[in-house]
Amino acid sequence: MRLKAIPETVELRKKDGDAFLEKTELIVLVEWKARRAKTYNSSYGEAASSNSALQVREITRKAFSEFDTKKDGISAAIKTLQELIGVPLLMATLLLSMYDPNRVPYFSDELDRYVDWGAPKKEGRRATKNVSHTMKEYHYVYERVQQIRERVKKESGKEVRAVDIELVAHFIGLTAADTTLRDKDPNATAVAVAKEERPRKKRKTKAEIYEEEHPRGSEKDTFRHIHNCVDKGRGASPTYDEWGWEMDYEKCLQWEKPMSVASLRPTMSKMKKQDSYFEKRRKESKRMAELMNDDIGDDSASDFSHMNASIKEEAWKDRVRTDLGQKTYQVPIETFEKWYKNGFRAKKGEFDLENMSPERKKRYSDMRVGCALRR
Repeated sequence: MRLKAIPETVELRKKDGDAFLEKTELIVLVEWKARRAKTYNSSYGEAASSNSALQVREITRKAFSEFDTKKDGISAAIKTLQELIGVPLLMATLLLSMYDPNRVPYFSDELDRYVDWGAPKKEGRRATKNVSHTMKEYHYVYERVQQIRERVKKESGKEVRAVDIELVAHFIGLTAADTTLRDKDPNATAVAVAKEERPRKKRKTKAEIYEEEHPRGSEKDTFRHIHNCVDKGRGASPTYDEWGWEMDYEKCLQWEKPMSVASLRPTMSKMKKQDSYFEKRRKESKRMAELMNDDIGDDSASDFSHMNASIKEEAWKDRVRTDLGQKTYQVPIETFEKWYKNGFRAKKGEFDLENMSPERKKRYSDMRVGCALRR
């Protein structure tokens, strides 16, 4: 999954112009990393599971976009990914490597030592110290990996990916002792030294810290509208989000239910269903455009903007709701067909973006966040 299935799935989404990770994929990657650790800790998966599916999609989508568009994209993307619960620096580099396995390496201890293997002592900064998991250190590893890629291409004419270099480092399995001894005696063998056991202080998890700083249902709680809707219970008075739309209790309840790690693992069946869903959405968007006398462009074109298409779709829904007097947010394709059948028509150019004010476009764009949980 980590080397093939997930990166290939993200690559397909990237071609569609909307790259992100699903919560199921995040859980798989967290479990993969946890099982590679010296001591398996199930709390990694539990912490990551506390992220909502929407939260995972939005944060990973933002991070992947920042990696491509910002000047220091690598730092910006990793900082954004660390906003997810249960995702420290090392885990963030693993998530980012799913987006671009050609350039982005996973920050493993083996890779950190491997990039200095055979370097002169003045360049080999880890000759007498253990791996330091900092952003500065990762920048150094990232640059060394790019240098190795360029050197291999120059010498052999073949492209080598960052993930390939990471695999080589893993199989060689350099230890801190190996790295120290290489400068002292090339023929020496590594000797394992027992570590002094010290009592560990119980540290608060990111989830616990977040809950303390953002009390459930308070103004600081990002998902207060969802939490308030669930806490009221079925049949209670309606709960409205910041845009004034009524929340759907059943959807909010389903969103908040904990899911087992096994149920979150991606399978071929789930991926096929996801592909079918995306294809259905494309067809519905094209049909909506026809009914609204508008055009969203060719979604396979390189200059196609999913953001602009989303803004137009919100404008169409606004018009349909207004004409039909609908008070709820969701406007399925059947409602568009009903609108057209009732004799309503849109003018050509009515939804052109150049005719919309910046405030209106921003409102439509922001309003899509959490839209799946509305009635």
